Amino acid sequence: MFLMLWSACILSESDTCRTTCDRLYTADQCDIQRPGRATDELVEACRDSCFQAMQTRGEAGDYDPTTRSDSSVSVELENKAQAKLWSECVAETSCEDLEDGYCAPIW
Repeated sequence: MFLMLWSACILSESDTCRTTCDRLYTADQCDIQRPGRATDELVEACRDSCFQAMQTRGEAGDYDPTTRSDSSVSVELENKAQAKLWSECVAETSCEDLEDGYCAPIW
C-alpha cells in the first residue's frame, strides 16, 4: 500500500515537472529558445532541476517566482515548496512575461 502511494506521489511530481517544462519550451506553447541550446536540451535541464527540487523537503523561504529576475542573477529551485510555487507561476504567467524574467528559473 505504501509503495503504491509513494509511486503515485512520484508520478504526480514528475507530471508537474513535465507539464511545466513543456509549457516553457515546446513549439505549441511558449517556445522559449536560448542561443546555442536545443529545445530537447532545455526541456531536459528543466525537468532534471524540477524533479531534483521535488525530492527535497524544505520551505519556500524568500523565493518569489512572481518577482522579475535579472538575467545576471542565478536562480535555482532548491526544494519541493519552491518547485510548486515555480510551477504555479509558469502556469499562470503569459509567455511574454516568462521570456521577460518572471517565474525564474528559466533555463
